[in-house]
Amino acid sequence: MRKADRQEYYPARERLLNERKRRRKSGILLRDLTLALVRYLLDGLTKEQRLSLQTDEFMNRRYEFRYNTQMGEVEYRERCSFYFRFRPLDKRMQNSILLDAQGEGIAVWDRDVDRYLHSNRVPVYNPLEDFMFHLPNWDHKDRIVELAARVPCDNPHWSMLFHRWFLNMVAHWRGFDKQHANSTSPLLYGAQGTHKSTFCRDLIPPELRSYYTTALISAVSGMRKCI
Repeated sequence: MRKADRQEYYPARERLLNERKRRRKSGILLRDLTLALVRYLLDGLTKEQRLSLQTDEFMNRRYEFRYNTQMGEVEYRERCSFYFRFRPLDKRMQNSILLDAQGEGIAVWDRDVDRYLHSNRVPVYNPLEDFMFHLPNWDHKDRIVELAARVPCDNPHWSMLFHRWFLNMVAHWRGFDKQHANSTSPLLYGAQGTHKSTFCRDLIPPELRSYYTTALISAVSGMRKCI
């Protein structure tokens, strides 16, 4: 290396090393300040507040929860798992959550986990509304009349009435009309074996069929009704 090049190289190298040292010291200082701030904040919290923060962090890091309003139960999904579907939260899983939290040093008890899972920490989930509000945009093709034509009916106004009822039903479901009520509902009437229940079941998308039932015992009359 020529003398002129050495005169330019070494000062530049020295400046680079000094800059790295300065950044390293700044990074260490920032880390120390952050840790000190965290310790200060934790020291200012009560025991219950620290436990609440630890529980929130553990639950959100390990699981996804939702309260299924249609089923009236809490469902869960582990974040680091090959199970992608939500499953009902049973007592066995609730105990496993408790033991895993205690294994990480979090001083929670059964009542703490149960209180968390049945509180507003768990978001509300309505599968029917979730399906309705995530449908694709309408392609401006009317399919309601075509659907009504699949039901044998002697009433010449059936298609028109069903079309009006269907639009009204969806508008109320989505909360567009809060001033009026839909006081009517179509009733399929026919002999047994004429595929009334099958027709209703086929209208439901596969992801919602688990919420469908064909028999409901009326508390008033004791009659079995199709819903």
